[in-house]
Amino acid sequence: MAGDGSGERRRTSWAWAGHLRLQIVLAALWAWLWYRVDPSLCWAGSGLTLFPVFRPDPPYLRGLLAEPGGPASYLAAWLAQWLALPGVGAGVLVGLAGALAAACDRLARLLAGRRLGGLRYAPVLIVAALDGHYYPLLECQLGWLAALLAADVWLRLPARRPGLSLAVMLLGLAGLYCLVGMGVLAAAPVLAVGAARRPEARPAAVAAVVWPAVLPWLSVGCGMDRALSDAYRALAPPELPNDALGVVPRMLALGVPAGALLLAALAVRAAAGDGKPRHPVTRLAWLGPAVAIVLLPWLGYDRLQHDRLVLAAAAGRDDWPGVVTAAKRLAPEEIPYLGSYAILLALAETGQMTETMFAYPVQPYSYLTALDPRLGQGDEVDVVRSEQGLQLCALELRLGFVNYAEHDLHETL
Repeated sequence: MAGDGSGERRRTSWAWAGHLRLQIVLAALWAWLWYRVDPSLCWAGSGLTLFPVFRPDPPYLRGLLAEPGGPASYLAAWLAQWLALPGVGAGVLVGLAGALAAACDRLARLLAGRRLGGLRYAPVLIVAALDGHYYPLLECQLGWLAALLAADVWLRLPARRPGLSLAVMLLGLAGLYCLVGMGVLAAAPVLAVGAARRPEARPAAVAAVVWPAVLPWLSVGCGMDRALSDAYRALAPPELPNDALGVVPRMLALGVPAGALLLAALAVRAAAGDGKPRHPVTRLAWLGPAVAIVLLPWLGYDRLQHDRLVLAAAAGRDDWPGVVTAAKRLAPEEIPYLGSYAILLALAETGQMTETMFAYPVQPYSYLTALDPRLGQGDEVDVVRSEQGLQLCALELRLGFVNYAEHDLHETL
């Protein structure tokens, strides 16, 4: 009896130590996001980050509810408002990362029968990399969280009635597709691996893999007013600018389903052991958090995007010396085309136009009237058009073209 009590106390102490290590990593992530990344910069250049647009009016909400993943997009757009405050925004992002880590920890413990503490840091690093590239993809993070929680609930259901369990899984995945869109791809591999462990649930394992591919076609067949290609596009990450800045976030977002499958496979493999509780050596237990903290500023930070957004933020405040300072940190080919107009205005306002005008790229006037072809469609494009219109008005007012400025401002509104 004494031995059992000692073992229980040891397991409890190791569990608390694991929570402490995770809290230290999350605290480091919060400080890094607040002081180094600054989430409020996403608001400074929504044309660069395609930040989600939030509107509280009912027609906007009804339009989103009619789309796969629309509720998650609406909630993500609401949460994005808090990123305008750097400290609060960093707390929102850290809260999502911590919730994903806790969900992975629960799933690993459920599938393996014991705690696999190192796996909890994987979603934290993925989310940190997305946040550090100024593409937080909040709707994806919410979808992953909902999917992992739904998989946890299904795997805890009693297995006495396989038919009922299969029906619940199919309805649950359909509901996930409607609520969170691509998040369903994170639940499918976990459900497939978890169901494959039980002989009576093998049909559910096959259905978990096939059903997400059928859901878009089924949603169109059931009367959803969408093209079939748009229904399948809901399973992909949100549209991002089609350049080098969008590659890393897309790869990370698409890698989450593969990461969920790896999580499930590792947990099942660990469960195949002798079942005895194992606790790592203290030094090794702290190795994972230490590596995570060290990798944060190296893996998850996009210096180029940061400098571009600093330039946009300075221009938005009419901080013309700040615009010139930010422009000096960028190579000519790294300056976005809207930023080049802000630089010309800053040079004019600070009296440096004649000396340094051609040290920076000069874009034609037509770039302010044509939409960047790399952009997709939706409310984010309206934001970019508004930015172009306001930039054009500012330029025309400084040139003395008041009538043109009034006309373009009216068109922008």
